[in-house]
Amino acid sequence: MMTSIESIKVGEVQYSDLCYKPLGEFNKTHPSEDCATLSIFQWLDNDRTLLEQTGSYMDRIELCAEASALPQCLASFRGPSSTHYVLGGYDADKLNYMDASTLMVTFALDGSEDKVDDILKWETNMKEYLLQQIEKRTELNIAFSSDRALEDEIDRASHADIFTIILSYILMFVYVGATLGDFHSSVSGCFLHSKVLLGVGGVVIVLISVVSALGVTSFAGLPSTLIVIEVIPFLILAVGVDNVYIMVQGVQRIVNGKIRRGETLNRGVVRGIISSMMKDVFPAMILSSLCQMVAFALGSLSFMPSVQNFAYNATIALLVNFLLQSTLFLILLRVDLMRMVEKRLDMLCCVKAKLRKPSRGPSRWFIEDYLSKFLFANKWISAVILIFFACFTSANLVLIPYLKLGLEPTMALPTDSYLLKYYDIVYTDYRIGPGMNFVFKSRNGSELDIYDNRIYGELISNPDSLLKTMKKY
Repeated sequence: MMTSIESIKVGEVQYSDLCYKPLGEFNKTHPSEDCATLSIFQWLDNDRTLLEQTGSYMDRIELCAEASALPQCLASFRGPSSTHYVLGGYDADKLNYMDASTLMVTFALDGSEDKVDDILKWETNMKEYLLQQIEKRTELNIAFSSDRALEDEIDRASHADIFTIILSYILMFVYVGATLGDFHSSVSGCFLHSKVLLGVGGVVIVLISVVSALGVTSFAGLPSTLIVIEVIPFLILAVGVDNVYIMVQGVQRIVNGKIRRGETLNRGVVRGIISSMMKDVFPAMILSSLCQMVAFALGSLSFMPSVQNFAYNATIALLVNFLLQSTLFLILLRVDLMRMVEKRLDMLCCVKAKLRKPSRGPSRWFIEDYLSKFLFANKWISAVILIFFACFTSANLVLIPYLKLGLEPTMALPTDSYLLKYYDIVYTDYRIGPGMNFVFKSRNGSELDIYDNRIYGELISNPDSLLKTMKKY
């Protein structure tokens, strides 16, 4: 299988052309063209015939597992194939390497800019090959990953969630359209006082706000993260529809009051109704929207780029949403009100009906007849509710220290991802933690002395060298 992976080609380019060759650049006397592939078979000089010699190769493996830096155990690239990188599943305390249940192979690739495109294509071909092997070689428990694997799987999950986002907006279209208007006993009365088209317009405005935020941040060169793509549409949908309900309910209260008083409704009173509604609700809308925008804008002060991008997108989306609701939605509301006073049906504007007093919607009916009466029936109910939520909040404050911080890669992956098996094996069988990289600036890498005493300090003892300092921890 290793040989097959090494022979995978991208056009005329194969693994040997893309791999990392540590001594091929620095060792001018004995240049090495061998790739830095880490595997247990490096201890056997990648010689298949040794595997056929029963017993002898096991002695070699046991020796190299204990001391992988011995001359006879060095890999073909003249470096050690460390035990922790090629064996897993053994007891880390007892170091019983021969009981290892997992073999690990690492194909190191060269990260030069001129090779990136070929490397990405090679990794794609490798993924397709290994996925086929997983299906064919059922006797083996194969798991793998690559540099681009996590990004590809997250991208696949994001595209799969487009259907969920579309479905949520469709459901919101239906919900807002059904709950904005009032009800009536007759069919014509229901269509007259319903607000389906107005509700659709309100949700479309929210959708425009989300698209505008993504467009502005994209124009500014800010990358869109998984958090932005997955969360912003739902967040702005939940927050942005509030003002739609506030304005529509404000207009309905004024209209219903005029109907109860027997006043005539015509085109001439539409402007006055809109103005009266704006005087009542617009100050609250401004303060509420401003508070939301400031709260998200403060998130941009974070030092985490993903949080900053999320804050930028949310702030811009809320700003655009407020501006559209203060202008475009008012025009839609005026058109809908003119339709109603002219006794034209919602969605069937060519059909007229008799204007009658509407009945209360389910939300108003529940709040006026049940919820308000229950909450204010007596002072003991209010006291019990206050005590309950005070205790509930206190209990949650006590549990905050037990919150696990961090984002595991598996939490961002779809449930059918092949990487889930890989991370499961890494967490259970891998015996070293994640890698740590140090970047040395103002140095010419091709002229870097690998025995630099300040970095390694092995040949010439230097207790303050970077390598020895890190070994202390």
